Amino acid sequence: MSYASSHEQDGLQLGFEKMSPKQQVEQFGVDLTSAEVVPIRIVVRNDGKDEFYIQAGQIFGLTHSKDLYPAYRLDQAVDRIRHSQIGDAMATGAATGLLVGAVVGAAAGAAIGGSVGDAGQGAAIGAATGGASTALTGAASGADASSRAIKKELRKVDWGDRVVYPGHTEQGFLFMKSGVQYNALEVLLYNVNKRKNTRITVSLVSK
Repeated sequence: MSYASSHEQDGLQLGFEKMSPKQQVEQFGVDLTSAEVVPIRIVVRNDGKDEFYIQAGQIFGLTHSKDLYPAYRLDQAVDRIRHSQIGDAMATGAATGLLVGAVVGAAAGAAIGGSVGDAGQGAAIGAATGGASTALTGAASGADASSRAIKKELRKVDWGDRVVYPGHTEQGFLFMKSGVQYNALEVLLYNVNKRKNTRITVSLVSK
């Protein structure tokens, strides 16, 4: 695996990449740090014989002082973006907002090789919001449309809770609190076949 932040055990390869502001603009069309959100790409390839269950809720950012910060749930990430300047601009039609680009799939495939599904086929959140806002009236309607549009697009790339089957590759994004200096990620791996939990620590290298 070509990611600097990676881990391998029992045939399972995990790679993580904290997205820089430039990468966020390339991937999402905006820098999400202003919404107190930083995306971390996660790619998992299973060359072993067992199934592994990985929950975003059991992935934590670890600081040098040993503080733990959980990954945001999807609804938490959506809420932070919606109530940021990005969301306000989308609700009023002043900006097109987020763009979930096809680069997510291409980057993951190039990193470890293999199929990553259609998670990179996202569309412009702002485009969806623009159409909805035109049909609706009032700031509240625009805000609701923005929230729905943001959630619809982020759901396509949010890691959530996934089983990684033998011979499969899964990829997506974790959304963490920005402004925190994470030096590692703690990840709980559940081996479905052996019914065994293993907690690993992966150093997080920032570019």
